[in-house]
This record gives sequence, C-alpha cells and structure tokens, in this order.
Amino acid sequence: MRLKWDWLQPVVAVPYVPTIGPVHPGALDPGLFTDIVRVAGTGTFLPYDKDQRWSEHKDEIVLPDAIEHNSVRTLIPTLIHRGHGTLTVYTYGPGHDEAADLAAKLAADHATATARVITFHGPNDEPPAGTAVTRVQLRELGQAQSHKEGPVRPVHGLPAPVQATFAAFAHRLTSDGLAFLHHQIQAGTVGPVLAVTDAGRVVGAIGPMETMAVLGRASSYHVMDDGSIWRASASASVNSPDDAASCTAVVDFLYAALDGSSPLFGHIEWDNFDELTNLDTVLRRRRRTSLREGRRFLRGYAWVTVCPAELAARLGGAAALEDSGAFHRVLSLRAGGVLLQASATMDGYTDQVMERVFETLAPVLPPGEPSPDPAHPYTRFVPRDAATVR
Repeated sequence: MRLKWDWLQPVVAVPYVPTIGPVHPGALDPGLFTDIVRVAGTGTFLPYDKDQRWSEHKDEIVLPDAIEHNSVRTLIPTLIHRGHGTLTVYTYGPGHDEAADLAAKLAADHATATARVITFHGPNDEPPAGTAVTRVQLRELGQAQSHKEGPVRPVHGLPAPVQATFAAFAHRLTSDGLAFLHHQIQAGTVGPVLAVTDAGRVVGAIGPMETMAVLGRASSYHVMDDGSIWRASASASVNSPDDAASCTAVVDFLYAALDGSSPLFGHIEWDNFDELTNLDTVLRRRRRTSLREGRRFLRGYAWVTVCPAELAARLGGAAALEDSGAFHRVLSLRAGGVLLQASATMDGYTDQVMERVFETLAPVLPPGEPSPDPAHPYTRFVPRDAATVR
C-alpha cells in the first residue's frame, strides 16, 4: 500500500516509525514509511535499522494488506514471530477503539499470544486512562557537554559489589530485554550501559550507548504534474574512495532510498556537495531550467548517475545501458528509471571512465559547449558538446 504523506504527516504527533522506533524529527519523511512497507516479509534490515545490531534477520514486520489509511487516521499493524507472537497496531490520529478491534482480529488470524495498540500523544496531551506510557525524549548532540559525575554512570565504572547487583536487576526485567543485555555485557559484545544506583544497588539502566556507522542520506529531485518541485537532499561518507565495500554500501543506500520513486535525477560525487550538477555549472544552466527540463535532458553525469525512466527508454533501457560496457552496475528502479554506477569505487572513476559515461549518455545530455567555471574549480566534466556525439 502507498501511504499518502499529506494524510499521514498531520497526525504524526511523535516522530516514531513502526519497526524502526523513534527518529530525529528532521529525518522524518514519507520515505521511512515507504521503506518499512517495501521490506515487509523479506527478513532484511533497512540500512538505518538499529535492530541489525542484535540479529541476522528482521523479526518485526509490517502487514501491508491490513493497513488502514485515510485522511483522518492511519493504522499500521506489525507482527513479531518471536516467542508466542505479538501483534501491534500503531495508531496515528484518532481511532483507539478501531485500532483495538483491528489488533484483536489480526491477533486471532495470526494466532499470536499478545495483541496491543500503540497510540501517540504530544507533550500536552492526556493519554487514554489505564494505559502504559513511554516517553520519547530527544537530545541533540552539539557542543561539548559537562562531564560532572552524577547519579547515572556506566555499569563497568561502578564498584564491584554494586556491579554485581545488575544481574538480579536484569533478571527481574527479562521481558524488557535487560537479561539479554546482561548476557551481551558478559560476552563483551556491546558498548557502555548506563545505570542508576540507590543504596548500593542498580535500580535503573539504559543501553547499549552505541552509534551505528554513518552510511549517508539519499537525495533526488521531482517535478510534479502541477509544475511544483519536490526535493530531498543527499550526502554520504565512505571509509576510503578506493574501498569497494564502503562505496558499494553508499550506492546501495541510494538505491534503496530511490527504489520506490521515479526520480528526475540523482548522483553521487566525491567531495562535491554543491546542489548544482556538473553540467549546470559548465553550461551555465539555471538550476530551475535544469529541473524543469529534467525529463527531456539528463541534468548531468557523475560516478553514480540516476537517469529518469523517460531518458533511460531513449537510451534503449537498462539492458542496452548494461551492454554498453560503460557502467560497473546498472540497477533498475521499481517505479522507473535506472541507477548507473560507473566504476566499483570512487577512486576508479578516472577520466577515461568518465569519457565512456559521457559518450553513452550523450544522446540525452543538454547541448552546449562546456567551459570551466572559476567558482567551481573541482567540477569534473568532458570538454565536449554532447550534441556532436549523437
């Protein structure tokens, strides 16, 4: 099912995505909800899913066929197979009773031992009576914080007798995952766990306090039917431009982000965070013109180039692009278009490789004699008019 963001966004009171958990408000967008539906039932993790820290397969999955979605509310049911099974209905907007009915029905259909409803409320809202409440708190990490010692300390930094009380504390909270966390601490496979103590014993804990490796953020531009422009931004980091594994991870991230859309354009370049494409720069094209003509002329080319469906068809489709030999990988997008990776690594995107990419894409590139722009000295391009190659 395709979720309409103009229906969903107004009723998202808390930046929380089913199967993923809380996210930064600035990262909350329709792509996250599209992603969790797209991978439903596959057992695979999304690149930014914290659960991959603990397992090889994703257990909690969305039930796409059971989603209820309208302009008033959205109900997203998920299923966990672990143990005796748990059916959860995440409720955005009013409709607690409807969500409870849906949870009961689906729990019976899937024979789960537990059914529950999760609703979301703003800081000034009163949650339904008789419900358990979990607060989602956000703290942005910016300038250096004070390191004054307080009541919250890493477990490994507690006196040995106090550390020893963590086992009993964790055992009492097995259903919340603390016993599992204790086993991971003993095995030395997790980062710091913070604890609160009182009277010489552990009375609260949270962890592990770890961060996942940053893969990046994906980006694309869309010109809608009404002439408006939809834009998402992109940046990415890699361990090294000559490391194939890191480079592949970045490309796969972009592919996963764009697979559910039909993008106008996308690209990945090394050390170039300008919103202008290489051809926008060297042909002195206005960005607005470049965007509006994006399904007539390809906006540019780079180590990775995303070509819209209309232009890919003019080039003979994915098969012809693969047969050209100009690309290391050609990935078709489900909703239209292709992702073209020129070489296995960023470092491998030599001038010779760039020349092959240019000649293959020339039939759909904008005409004009390119010339260097002193304001963008590191822009890479082939100094030839694409019109002369056709």
